[in-house]
Amino acid sequence: MMNNNIDLTGYASRIGFLIDTMDAVEITWMVTPTAFPKSDLRAYDMVSSALWAGPLNPSTEVIGDLAVCPGGEIVVADTTMNASGLRVYNSEAAEVTTAAVAIAKPPLSTHGIICY
Repeated sequence: MMNNNIDLTGYASRIGFLIDTMDAVEITWMVTPTAFPKSDLRAYDMVSSALWAGPLNPSTEVIGDLAVCPGGEIVVADTTMNASGLRVYNSEAAEVTTAAVAIAKPPLSTHGIICY
């Protein structure tokens, strides 16, 4: 059971929810800044009231924003210097992309990702 921000090694700066077919929240996905500029993708299982162990992204990624897609995929903005772009994780939190997908400008942490 998660008791406070210490369990996250930071605080949740971005939050997204995976909703099941009964309109209940199954998983809360979070971006948690740890030590500037580092931030991670974390997950909290609402059904079992358990924080998933450790960051879901490799230590080389700096996650700045997220969006949860209706199919359960998670799109994140990786703001890593000189390697930024979008990454996609499946609903089990395994990364589907092999590298950041570059977009016109580096993604910023502005709640700007939408998935539908």
